[in-house]
Amino acid sequence: MVVDRRTQIFIWVAWFAVFPIGLWTAYKISPPTHFYHHFDFLVTTGLSCIVALIPIVVNQIPFSVTQWLTLFVFLKYGLFAEVILAQIITFIVLLRLRLPKEKRYNFPLNSIMFMIVSLVSGAIYYIFGGEHVQAGNLTINFVVLAGLYMASYFIINQILFTGAFSFLYKTRKPLITKAFLWEGLIHLIAFPVGITLFFLYDLVGVSSFLLVGAPIISTQLILLKYNTSKEINQYL
Repeated sequence: MVVDRRTQIFIWVAWFAVFPIGLWTAYKISPPTHFYHHFDFLVTTGLSCIVALIPIVVNQIPFSVTQWLTLFVFLKYGLFAEVILAQIITFIVLLRLRLPKEKRYNFPLNSIMFMIVSLVSGAIYYIFGGEHVQAGNLTINFVVLAGLYMASYFIINQILFTGAFSFLYKTRKPLITKAFLWEGLIHLIAFPVGITLFFLYDLVGVSSFLLVGAPIISTQLILLKYNTSKEINQYL
């Protein structure tokens, strides 16, 4: 499907307005605590970029599996840090897809969508009393609110994706699809992984990224290899 040039220009103009306002809003809601000078945050960003480059492909639809990292960053460093990381991941994922020139509007479009997703889900977390605590002070209430944040992130993302599809292609897209179910499954798996990483980080520090990240990246590589082999067999 082709998006007309006027719509593409509108998306770029909207991005130039929404992006700085979104960053400013995230900064005011949850000011950074010098995370940009923090070596561990840089390690998290690097790991996120690696994971973003290894998507899980189901029925030729790539799924990014970085939600456990964005959850960890949000709980550890706050909303502003999560917004920065989510924008970096979005750029890396789209860059890997090597979009043709006529589809480069997906960069500002996805940036706007994930900016809104981050801000709204983060605001919901704070409105219900969510705080950024040490792993040693974990409570049931904290885990429940983290789950609320994750659920909000997923639901808002799906609503925006469906709305954007209808806006761009002037056709309705059903909300419940196979991609919707796979995305939901990925979020369900990512939630306990993100909480585990948050807990381990305070116990063993940066080594927790290796303990949690290594098996996940290995699994993604195996699934990617399996999918490639399956496609080759289909072609043969």
